[in-house]
Amino acid sequence: MRSAFGLPYAHEMCAMSQNRHPVDFVDVHVFWRTLTVGDEEGVHGAHEDPKRPDALRLIDESLEVIKKANPDQQMFYAHAIHSLIHPEFIEAEVPITRQHKGRPKRSSTRRELSGWEHVKKACGNGLKSLPTSGR
Repeated sequence: MRSAFGLPYAHEMCAMSQNRHPVDFVDVHVFWRTLTVGDEEGVHGAHEDPKRPDALRLIDESLEVIKKANPDQQMFYAHAIHSLIHPEFIEAEVPITRQHKGRPKRSSTRRELSGWEHVKKACGNGLKSLPTSGR
C-alpha cells in the first residue's frame, strides 16, 4: 500500500490499531494530507480529542526547545513544521518524461548462428549424416 497509495502497509496499520497508536502524519502521502471532503469546519469540530491537553503540552515543550536552539536549527525546524502543517506549499518537481529507446532502428533482430550452424554453413549442405552404430 505504501508504494501504490502512499499509506502505511496493512500489517503496520493493524498493529497501530491494536496498540491504540495513531497513524504517524509523515507516513501518509501529501495527497491524502491535503484532501478535503465537504465542509472543513464541520470535519474539525465534529469530535473533541481527549488527548488534546497532552498534545498542547507537547507542543509547548517542543516550542521551548526550538526557542533555545541556534538560528540555523530554528529555521530548519520552522521549515519542517511548515511543510507538515501546509503540505500544499511543498514544491514538488514535475516528473521527468523521457523517450524510450524502443526497437533499434535499421538493425537486425536475427539471432547469431550456433557453432553447429557455422560448421554446416562452412562445409555446405552436402554433408551426409554418419551412420549410427546398430548395437
